[in-house]
Amino acid sequence: MIMNKLLTDWLVEQKVVARLQTAVRCETVNPPGNELRLARQIQELLQAHQISCELYEQADGRANLIARRMGQKPGKCLVFCGHLDTVPIGNSAWSHPAFSGEIRDGRLYGRGSSDMKSGLLALLYAFIYFPQGVSDWQGELVFAATFGEETGSEGAKVMIEQNQLTHFDAMIIAEPTDNQLITAHKGVMWVQIESKGRTAHASMPKEGVNAIEGLHLFLNRLQQIGWHSGQHPLLTEPTMTVTTINSGKKTNVIPDYGEMTIDIRTIPGQDHQQIVQSMQTIAADIMRSYPEMTVDVQLLLDLPPVMTSGDAELVNVAKASLADHGISNVAERGANYFTDASVFSQYGDGEIIIIGPGKPELAHQTNEYVEVDTYLQAVHLYVEIAKRYLK
Repeated sequence: MIMNKLLTDWLVEQKVVARLQTAVRCETVNPPGNELRLARQIQELLQAHQISCELYEQADGRANLIARRMGQKPGKCLVFCGHLDTVPIGNSAWSHPAFSGEIRDGRLYGRGSSDMKSGLLALLYAFIYFPQGVSDWQGELVFAATFGEETGSEGAKVMIEQNQLTHFDAMIIAEPTDNQLITAHKGVMWVQIESKGRTAHASMPKEGVNAIEGLHLFLNRLQQIGWHSGQHPLLTEPTMTVTTINSGKKTNVIPDYGEMTIDIRTIPGQDHQQIVQSMQTIAADIMRSYPEMTVDVQLLLDLPPVMTSGDAELVNVAKASLADHGISNVAERGANYFTDASVFSQYGDGEIIIIGPGKPELAHQTNEYVEVDTYLQAVHLYVEIAKRYLK
């Protein structure tokens, strides 16, 4: 097993564990986000190492950040990418304060410790250290931090649309995988269904048009169509789940309005536009059968699934690096969640993998934590992958 002693000593010198505690204590719960405060911490750290960066401030305290390092010769571009925001802490009581960064038994606790400030900071320190550990490298190494990933990869979209990040050959996203290799993840569609009818007294239901019945009809027919069939070697089957419902004002009043949101997770090969068209057809059929009822389909979020070939250079480099660092199972895996890769994969053919120190099952959970040793191991992994890829 490779263990770079110089890097290990440097990480101690840099107090990278204390820095992660500081990052966890920096609240970037989304909404509202306020990622600018953490982006400025990163900017200050980069400047302390004489590394310039671009801080792209947005409205309401949001921000993206990009830093670049150039090799001795032109070559490929590798991007280290992570997001700055976290989900809310929830209503359940935490055993350790949610923004404390408290360390107990080798675990660092706090919201974002696993998803994904440990991954973000591991990428950052690998980015800072990398040229010290390589005598000759070519190409470009980029560090990219995004805002708003947890609510639909808003920062990644801005990063592409405003040309903050342009071409890249390969990208590592440090979402929590327990330092396992992820090469595929599901896509996501968030859909809102609105049903409109006519109000009436509940004792005379035939005098009204019940909007809740419109939602029920839509959901029943949606569940019957075969769009959710399909298989993928690394991913579970597609899913469709109702996540919110809102309708009705009083028990004795027929509701004239109702809405529900649906979370759909797709696999490579599924056509999102075709799914939308199927839902619009269902809505049209209901309105033909019930002329006084209106059913409307609105697509709130549309991010495609991601798949990087097992033959890709970055995948093979990552497997070799994982094996050299004592990771016994280097097999490619898939993830049910989405990441910023859904956005970046739409702009070019760069290879994208996901490797991060957090445990995926702890993401968004009460008492979220990261193993400190896994966090430190991730820095070594990222340096080694970059060394092999940019040789």
